[in-house]
Amino acid sequence: MYDKSLVVDILNQIINAIETVEERCAFAKTQDDFMDSKEGQEKLEFVNIILLNC
Repeated sequence: MYDKSLVVDILNQIINAIETVEERCAFAKTQDDFMDSKEGQEKLEFVNIILLNC
């Protein structure tokens, strides 16, 4: 069996991570926008960290 409250907490963490990634990536129109500047590369690194922590 599973702990329903734990599942809900994990799903909420995932939802929050997705919302944060969407906000941070709103500037990007193509994948090159992440690689063409230092700022874009930093945002990509930030997104990776968020996803790894979910």
